[in-house]
Amino acid sequence: MNDQNYSGYQALDYVWIEWEHYNESDNLSETILFRDFLKNFAKEI
Repeated sequence: MNDQNYSGYQALDYVWIEWEHYNESDNLSETILFRDFLKNFAKEI
């Protein structure tokens, strides 16, 4: 995104439905883990 000079926002969306067992994931924990991943990645750029 930096290479393309993107300065907009990013969004993350989780789906919670029965199809394909998507309702069996812990969306809150996954969101926190991914947030932390993005924060650490942002420090490197």
